[in-house]
Amino acid sequence: MSTFRFCNNTVHILLLRSLVTHRNARVSLILVLWGCILPKEVCAWWQDAREDSLLHQLEILDDEVTERVDVLNELSYYYARKSVENASNYATRALILANYLYYPSGIAKAHFNRAYIARNRYDYETAINNLYNGLAFIDDDKDQIALKARMVREIANVYATADNYAEADTFYAEALKLSELIGNDRDKASILHNRGLINFNQKDIETAEYFARQSLDIGKRIDNPHSIGIAYRLLGVIYGTGYKQPKDALGYLERAYTIFLDLGDKQSLTEVFYEMGRNYNALGNYTSADSVLVLAQSLADELNNPNGMLEVYKIYGDLEENLGDYKAALEYYKRSEVLEDSIKGFAQYWRIANQQTDIKTRELGDEIREKEAEQRKQNNILILVSVFALGLFVLLAYIYRINRQRTLANFKLKEKNDEIESYNVELSQKNEEIAAQADWLRDSNDQIKKQTDELSKLNRMKDRMLSVISHDFRSPLNSLRGALMLLNSQQLPPDQLQLVTDDINNKLNRTLNLVDNLLQWTRNQLMGVEVNRQALNIYDLTEETFNLLLPLAEGKRISLINQIAEDTVIDADLEMMKVVLRNLISNAIKFTLKGGEVRVESKYEDHYLSISVIDTGIGMPPDKVDRLFELGTDRSSLGTANEKGTGIGLLLCKEFIEKHGGHIHVVSIEEKGSTFTFSLPAQTTRSSQIKQELAS
Repeated sequence: MSTFRFCNNTVHILLLRSLVTHRNARVSLILVLWGCILPKEVCAWWQDAREDSLLHQLEILDDEVTERVDVLNELSYYYARKSVENASNYATRALILANYLYYPSGIAKAHFNRAYIARNRYDYETAINNLYNGLAFIDDDKDQIALKARMVREIANVYATADNYAEADTFYAEALKLSELIGNDRDKASILHNRGLINFNQKDIETAEYFARQSLDIGKRIDNPHSIGIAYRLLGVIYGTGYKQPKDALGYLERAYTIFLDLGDKQSLTEVFYEMGRNYNALGNYTSADSVLVLAQSLADELNNPNGMLEVYKIYGDLEENLGDYKAALEYYKRSEVLEDSIKGFAQYWRIANQQTDIKTRELGDEIREKEAEQRKQNNILILVSVFALGLFVLLAYIYRINRQRTLANFKLKEKNDEIESYNVELSQKNEEIAAQADWLRDSNDQIKKQTDELSKLNRMKDRMLSVISHDFRSPLNSLRGALMLLNSQQLPPDQLQLVTDDINNKLNRTLNLVDNLLQWTRNQLMGVEVNRQALNIYDLTEETFNLLLPLAEGKRISLINQIAEDTVIDADLEMMKVVLRNLISNAIKFTLKGGEVRVESKYEDHYLSISVIDTGIGMPPDKVDRLFELGTDRSSLGTANEKGTGIGLLLCKEFIEKHGGHIHVVSIEEKGSTFTFSLPAQTTRSSQIKQELAS
């Protein structure tokens, strides 16, 4: 039993179900699960006894022994699912040393590890080449059949990953025969699992389930947790995606979760978590889906597992789409596309890097063999000379030969150490290049996100403008056309003719106001507007606005009352203040019933001059007040006389007031009226300088 097992399976399941049930406690439970409950002195994720043992053996072994090759290969395989860079480094070192010692079994294992790493990087060509190169060093001895079975199985894995299922099934069948020949049940379980997986990928769900259950039976019989775990995980995928039975799928995935948690297999846990998220999403349990996807994303990020992160982004996209947040869904789909392109780019980079490493390895092997051939030639010459020389000469030649061999051995050892050191420097440089490329990818992702935000903003503006043009302008223009047709008919009596003329005038004023608002807002959004401050008499400006809007007010018999002190002045932009007062007062008229009143007043509060536009209209509910100044695609509300608007006027008011360093707020009570108040800094008001400007 692994030292990682710290509690029973029931506790694992309760923790997981608690985590995915209570969204608000998600972060704290994650900390409990990954930190507080697991003692660091026994947790395999912080310290692994196997890793320490292998590193210790590497330190105490001699530099030129086959046992060192075996340890390097074991370290490479150990790190393959934890740190791809370390795994690649140890595999390359094992291959160099095995070639130097001409250790066939070590060469084959090193090629196997390099192929496994290349497959996980989607470099299928390098993986296949390494596997066939490794098979060339394996003979038909019974002791090496197990290694040959692993190599054949890995060839099948490469073809399966590359979606060449026919070739994959052929090699799986061959690997199964080899495993049965030596009675290796663990490999049999793994091969049956893989055959189930490729049948699932070919939509043959029943055959996939058959192989998965065979794999599970063997795993249980030999009591191998990893074999059991991957079989449960495959059954979860089959029942969730194949049979569309997410409840049954979650049962299998929870069992797999418990096993991989005990084993400390973060890679497999990542896959289990995002499959659980997929099935919770299918059940409509979106909170639980989000919780397990957070765990999957965290582990994928920790393991630098782009394939796992890709699956998480895709499932998150489906989840947000089900929740109706199409913007968030689109963002996740875009991230998945960018990440998929990045994965392909990394595969190309590693393919080139592996090719360069293979070339250097072959060159090093050829150089070593040439030196050995040269050494044998020199030895043969010395032996020939020693045979024909005199006794004393033979003795001296023998002494010389011994000394020379010692010198050559020391020189060769130093040269080999220099080569290894040089290769380590190259590996370090490659790691730095990878880190730089990762930084570049992060910067690219940030830039893409920024561009996406800007496009979204422009898209919202476009939708709003189209809505205004297509709807809010069309209705008043149609009304004008109808009124003009009545005028053209010349059949109206004088009293109705005056009414129609007044109606045309009101509609033209409202339409011009809509056009002015739209042009002002569009100009502000596309080019920005500079504040041109000057001394303004706010009382006179209010009177001017009242005169402009008087026909609209008279049409509804609404009283316009200016209660601002006549000497109230302000330092502000004239055109912006005209837009603010015109929109607020016309908006008040729009939502005030016939016979009501609209009042404008001012007062000083906390170093601010506050100007309020008060109406006795229909008011607004609280939810509408909260969304009053937001840019949306919905049309604005109709007035009490069915007046149209764009919804842009209030947004313009807010933007212009904020450009002056002020703010605006609304107080509204349904059926009693609304008060729109905007405040500007008082240090710019009632100053002697402003009064002098007005006097001049």
